[in-house]
Amino acid sequence: TPPPRRAPRAARIEAKEGMSCRVHASFIEIYREEVHDLLNWSAEGGELATLPIRETAEGGLTLTGQKSRPVTSLADTMEVLADGSRNRATGSTAMNATSSRSHAIFTLALELKVAGKTLTPKLHFVDLAGSERAKRTGASGERLKEGIEINKGLLALGNVINALCEKQSHVPYRDSKLT
Repeated sequence: TPPPRRAPRAARIEAKEGMSCRVHASFIEIYREEVHDLLNWSAEGGELATLPIRETAEGGLTLTGQKSRPVTSLADTMEVLADGSRNRATGSTAMNATSSRSHAIFTLALELKVAGKTLTPKLHFVDLAGSERAKRTGASGERLKEGIEINKGLLALGNVINALCEKQSHVPYRDSKLT
């Protein structure tokens, strides 16, 4: 018989001696070409906050007003993921009773301090909505419009990947909020 298994130790985020580590989690969706903060309800109207995309002085991008939560363990991280997932846009189609109607990005942002240097890596987990065929999903009205936006975002992503692979001089990043 195999030896008895030990219960897994609670996964905690800890820094080694001489280091410090802080982790924040954030969660957004791109729904019909709008970026929504899945962790932040807007005060007016009781809906998810819509985030504008802004360019930083260094040439990067930021989502103005995006909320994040500090996490110190796997359990904390999974709680943030579950909270945001409950707020995600879903809808019924002929192929799936709870079809995601948006693309989602869950981000873990670390702040590591080692030997007087600060490092700020980010890890992005992306869940893309599946491509939609209106005939197969039976979509009409709002569901059809959502499907069209899903497909537009996926097409734009494919075009960006193709441009990067072919080392084209122009990469069409601005064709969709997804890219």
